[in-house]
Amino acid sequence: FKKNRNFKSSNEFKVLKKIPRNNFKICCVARHVNQKSLDFLIISFSKYLSENNKSNLILVGSGPETNNLMKLAKKLNISRKIIWIKFSENVRDIIEFSDTFILTSEYEGLGLVLLEAMAANKPIIASNTSAIPEVIKHNFNGFLIKHLNKKDLVQKLKLIQNKNIRNKFILNSKTVLHKKFNLKIMINKTQKYYYE
Repeated sequence: FKKNRNFKSSNEFKVLKKIPRNNFKICCVARHVNQKSLDFLIISFSKYLSENNKSNLILVGSGPETNNLMKLAKKLNISRKIIWIKFSENVRDIIEFSDTFILTSEYEGLGLVLLEAMAANKPIIASNTSAIPEVIKHNFNGFLIKHLNKKDLVQKLKLIQNKNIRNKFILNSKTVLHKKFNLKIMINKTQKYYYE
């Protein structure tokens, strides 16, 4: 999960640089499938924009729901506030360009992208479902939201604009990555299960 030295010469960076500097940038990296609940994210983002217009949503990914999601954004009249990036080898750079990372999945296994966001030093908002709470502890290294609860998501987006909260989550995520998800620990745990 490395940075791309040539990111600043990429087309993606040129598109992202068009976002006004002071805008709050929210990033989601996910396949465009029903499981990821991106329609819920777009609708919630629309509600959030009504109070925080200086914001942008960066969606990295594609899939069978892409056209429906684009139609939804157009219907809500927020297409200009969403950056669509279909496929990228610059995921870390894009996450680092953002102010916060969000994952609104209905369910996840481990949620590797959450670990990637933590490694990229970004605060996280994620659904309080399946294995996600194993990675994100609410109000410690991120915010957990009730799945499909738009009011809850909008509230957490407002709260995470606070730089002190973001810095706290980033610092605590480093601790979680080091103590719980570092490579040596994960290899030892995997081997233990195989040998039992």
